[in-house]
Amino acid sequence: MPTATKSKTPTAPMPANSIFYLVRHGEKPSKGTGLSPAGQARAQAYVAYFQNLPNPAGGTIHWDYLFACTDSGNSDRPSLTLTPLGEALNNLGGWPGQRTN
Repeated sequence: MPTATKSKTPTAPMPANSIFYLVRHGEKPSKGTGLSPAGQARAQAYVAYFQNLPNPAGGTIHWDYLFACTDSGNSDRPSLTLTPLGEALNNLGGWPGQRTN
């Protein structure tokens, strides 16, 4: 009967005391690569929601990073969805991963 063996590949530990939030990009327009009006509304709603979201202990969240999928020739929605939140969290000073083009 086969027996289970331990993997010889080391595993990296998960970051301690880290919380990850995943969000959906804004809705697409009928034409183009940007956001539809509903997608723009979603991006603005993320600003209002995440600026005031308490951490699990009830304190203020310190946002270290925002990540978006790479924009493609078909869609700029990932970065366009997070840009308003990134700007609001950093007082319009930019954010890690912000579009530079």
